[in-house]
Amino acid sequence: MRPSDGAGLDSSWRSVDWHVSMGAKAMGHWDMSKLDDKQRRHILKTWALEECYQSKSAPVILDDTRAIHQWAVDYIGALSPLAYLEFGVAHGDSLRFFSSSFKHPEASFIGFDSFEGLPEAWLHMPKFFFGRNGIAPAFDDARIRLNKGWFQNIIPPFMAKWHKPEGKVLIHYDADLYGSTLFALSMVWTKIPDYYFIMDDFYYDDAVALFDFASAYPVDIQFLAQGGRDGNGNAVPLKIFGRMQNRRFDPS
Repeated sequence: MRPSDGAGLDSSWRSVDWHVSMGAKAMGHWDMSKLDDKQRRHILKTWALEECYQSKSAPVILDDTRAIHQWAVDYIGALSPLAYLEFGVAHGDSLRFFSSSFKHPEASFIGFDSFEGLPEAWLHMPKFFFGRNGIAPAFDDARIRLNKGWFQNIIPPFMAKWHKPEGKVLIHYDADLYGSTLFALSMVWTKIPDYYFIMDDFYYDDAVALFDFASAYPVDIQFLAQGGRDGNGNAVPLKIFGRMQNRRFDPS
């Protein structure tokens, strides 16, 4: 762990992608129809990182993305009676980690997943990657409960009935896909006005989803820690921890 120098992202990271983001901002220089999926994703991601993250990047930089989880536990407090929501459970590793780390008997842990895998191809992974043939992983903690199904089918009825308990809320966005993450962000906004969050794949589609979400929904976002390094050893926000607060819309 090391504090940043205030600039957040290493200068090497900024210099690599600066020309791409500048081109993305002046979209007239790009004919998106002539670019392949990888090129389009890179342009959108870089633009989103510049607009949404760089000017207010996290003051804490962690070398290991896995360290974000423990850092979040320490920041929130292991004895906090929090509510933890996880969008994208897969094999249950992170859900097990957080349920074992937050010790309060009144803490609750709620996972959302189809357990069928990705609903569409993502990066180099084909459709239904991460699938478990619809079979949820087993947990031995009675505080954990799962909501099985596709997000668009299960999150709205859950949010309509769920009453947020007193205490802090931590939401783990680990859905991989832009559309799935954007949908979850939008549904949470209607129900939880103040919460901590982890984005597991921020450097990929999550950054674009958060940028588009924040363009439509009035929120204040505070980035607290980032984790990860690229293949050249440069610090990049592969995974982030922060706080999200709804605010009143005011165009003035």
